[in-house]
Amino acid sequence: MTSNAARAVTTPVPARASRPIHALAWVMAAWCLGFAAVNIAFQVTGRFASGPYADMAAGLAVMDWIVVALKLLGAAVAIRSVVARPPTAVCTVLVWGAFALLGLYSAGNVVELAGMVVSDPERIEVRSLAYLIFFLAGAAGYGALAVSYSRRTHARRSHAVLGVLGAPLALAALLIAAPAALAAMGLLPSP
Repeated sequence: MTSNAARAVTTPVPARASRPIHALAWVMAAWCLGFAAVNIAFQVTGRFASGPYADMAAGLAVMDWIVVALKLLGAAVAIRSVVARPPTAVCTVLVWGAFALLGLYSAGNVVELAGMVVSDPERIEVRSLAYLIFFLAGAAGYGALAVSYSRRTHARRSHAVLGVLGAPLALAALLIAAPAALAAMGLLPSP
């Protein structure tokens, strides 16, 4: 037996995603695409071209397109997590990374909300609560997809851990490194 034939015999065939998980993947893809549409609308309408953010318009445009790309990737990862293709380490890393990134971002929002509850509860708006719930729903959705994908495909735990550990780095790159680089290029004001 060749090594490929031996590997084919010992590699379990991934189970198909259940209907609820399949539906959830499409919901999460729509969640990402709808969220990306907001950033695209900002750019098409020139939302930041005038007013208090006008001096940051170029930098905000770059940030908008970066997050549009990430949201499109998120939609692709959601769908890829349920299609009947051979499982991959990359999909495992990305689906767990999406869950961890949204979970970490949501945790930060929860901490911020808790601080507001303690310091100045009157500053809390319905819009802020809706934003928090929106991200908690995204984290929960990707968490369910990640668990399902790993169970169905018998993914290596090390790939899931890599995705989870990579999330803080991706979030730091998005929220700290990218704005700092844009500030160094003169596209955003220096802090």
